[in-house]
Amino acid sequence: MIRTAFGGTSTKPIRSISSPEVVQNDGPNGFASYPLGQYANKDKQSGDPYAVDETDHNLSYTMGVMAVETVIGQTFSKDLAGQWGKALGNYSIWANTALIWGVGTNLHRTAYNARNHEYYSEDPMLTAYQAASSVRQARKYGCILAPKHFAFNDTEINRTGIAVFMTEQKAREGELRANQSIVEDAGALGMMTGFNRIGVVAVNAHTGLLMN
Repeated sequence: MIRTAFGGTSTKPIRSISSPEVVQNDGPNGFASYPLGQYANKDKQSGDPYAVDETDHNLSYTMGVMAVETVIGQTFSKDLAGQWGKALGNYSIWANTALIWGVGTNLHRTAYNARNHEYYSEDPMLTAYQAASSVRQARKYGCILAPKHFAFNDTEINRTGIAVFMTEQKAREGELRANQSIVEDAGALGMMTGFNRIGVVAVNAHTGLLMN
């Protein structure tokens, strides 16, 4: 089954398939959109072991302070990337936020390439192994750590609708390889598409990219 989620605060419920509302957050440097207490369960009588006290002074804490992927990439450490994923996963339980958009998996193709500080490197294998480590560890806490922006998001200026052209070999040896292990090996359960086009076809309508 494929669940298409529009951006914003949460995915909306689909009752006919028992798909509940899922609160989401954004940012490859942590939970950047809203503080811990905004969606945390404050009902201590609910039996939820992760319910927080409504007077907890940490409720205003925002976890948008994690090292960005570029810094993690420079370590070449899958273990450290895994620890990063564990930290996000653990926090997601307390924050009652099951989905976070980020790890960033676009490549550093040019110096002007989108938000390079959110992406690991220019190397697809380094990106794949480190991102997969983070996604795999976050899943142990029930957190969907979703890669973005799939794929070929080459610029942040006028990124909506810009057409990116390449050969299939270039696509497969670059960003597709960077994302393949994250899905096939780490079992990523979410993916944020780009806003660009591949050739003349919008990414979010590209059958080859999204279905094949």
